[in-house]
Amino acid sequence: MSLTHAPAPALSACEDPAPGAGRRRWAFWRSPAGQPPWARPALLGIAALAALLYAWNITRAGLAPFYSVAVKSMSESWKAFFYGAFDPKATITIDKLAGSFLPQALSARIFGFHPWSLALPQVIEGVVSVLVMYRVVRRWAGVVPGLLAAGIFALTPIAASMFGHSMEDGALTMCLVLAADAWQRAVMDARLRSLVWAGVWVGLGFQAKMLQAWIILPALAFGLIWRGRAGRTDRVRGGLIMWGTWLLTFGLVYSEMSNIPHTAYMASLAPPIAALSGAGIVLFWRWYRSGDPRWWVLPLAVAAELGWAAHLWSGYPAFLPWVRQAAIAVGVAVIVVLVVARLSRRARFVTTGLVTAGLAAAVAAMLAAPATWASSVLDARYAGSSFDASAGPAGGFGFGTGPGGPGAGNGQGPGGGILATATTTLSQGDQQLYDYLSAHRDGAGYLMAAQSWSVAAPFILATGQEVMPMGGFSGSVPEPTLARVRQLAGSGQLRFFLLGGAGFGPGGLGGGAGGPSQVEQIISWVEDTCSVVPAQAYGATTGTTGTAGTLYECRTSA
Repeated sequence: MSLTHAPAPALSACEDPAPGAGRRRWAFWRSPAGQPPWARPALLGIAALAALLYAWNITRAGLAPFYSVAVKSMSESWKAFFYGAFDPKATITIDKLAGSFLPQALSARIFGFHPWSLALPQVIEGVVSVLVMYRVVRRWAGVVPGLLAAGIFALTPIAASMFGHSMEDGALTMCLVLAADAWQRAVMDARLRSLVWAGVWVGLGFQAKMLQAWIILPALAFGLIWRGRAGRTDRVRGGLIMWGTWLLTFGLVYSEMSNIPHTAYMASLAPPIAALSGAGIVLFWRWYRSGDPRWWVLPLAVAAELGWAAHLWSGYPAFLPWVRQAAIAVGVAVIVVLVVARLSRRARFVTTGLVTAGLAAAVAAMLAAPATWASSVLDARYAGSSFDASAGPAGGFGFGTGPGGPGAGNGQGPGGGILATATTTLSQGDQQLYDYLSAHRDGAGYLMAAQSWSVAAPFILATGQEVMPMGGFSGSVPEPTLARVRQLAGSGQLRFFLLGGAGFGPGGLGGGAGGPSQVEQIISWVEDTCSVVPAQAYGATTGTTGTAGTLYECRTSA
């Protein structure tokens, strides 16, 4: 349980490995030299628990609005893959770098486009993060702190929800943990190559979530300065500086944000909290066992954690109240035992075994609340969604809940809106429209152009056909231009336009001051130049369309 770790002596260049060493490398369930025999089995158990939590609802992971449509296009078109585009012909790129969506697109190419194939990369990223958390904290503080950190990270509620859905924050979190791992090797062993790898992982994190990945840089930099001043021998201090700076930097940035749009942003706090918690528990226990004047920190930490958990849980009194009550009862009993054992060494009922059991009970009491929230993702009602990570009774926004969820088979017809991205099956009205467009496109490269991405999304998800989204995510992106649209229409590559309908675009998030946007100019040109296709032509009725969308056909050389 010590906070130091002595590396095993390396073999010399002329020394042969021990008999059976090669076979031992393949026995992944056995602990490496220098670690207790129970370390590797315990780690594999934690990793298996993480995989269970993250993958339990993978078939019902759902699809993320906007981004899952881009993944569909990227899985169908290499051009869209390399550009990170929303549509197969790469007309519009998404509003983020595509790094975190590339694994999803590759998975969809291999296994087909399903909610589970898009969530699978995040499950793997989560398990990798758990394993690397152990390695980093073990090198820094020892085997027991490493196992505690891996377990605490795996049981972090936001991680349990995030890694089970197709969210870009999973890739970011894994990259940051791997960056810390490489940085640690660079500092401990003076390896320039490892330092370069730390930069590579931060760069890949930037590809996943842009500047959010750079928030870790100050932590990697009160680490390099520490190395220069104190050398590489005081690993505990170096780890405390790095993890503490990571936690402080991210915490300050998030505290200054007036609004955090997605709770998954907070997942970046999970690694330092897990690492500091794992090391802190063991450090406090050592103070307590040795009779250090700081022994009181351990029972105080248990009390503080119980109080914080009770406060957070108070907002949801109907959610598994017996767990809250049991955790508080056990925690109070443990605190009493720890205090009495230290203040009254003559107490006959207090034995070393009882105190050790008290520590185990203390850890269980402190982790009861997050473990309960994390375990609740096994119930689909508490698992969150691909739109936002949310474990427990707080619930999510309900987007991306998969077939049968919001937007699935809602019969909204053309332009079913944002919620229509939750299913890969066209509604009756959309299917009738698609059949008509397919029969009358006359070799056009585009099935149609849509006023907004949310109108185009159901058709791309269900068919993989090229539907041109106009105006990007907000509706105000100046692409495609009116000149480009007129050129495509004149060459016969674009014949149909679906204007109106639910979703973003002019009148929603689009438009603005300074004159009409490109989308508004295109709309005016289409209305003046092209012909309205009667709804009856594609079999639409009041009961199957339910939309204000209007289909136009353009036959012009202008």
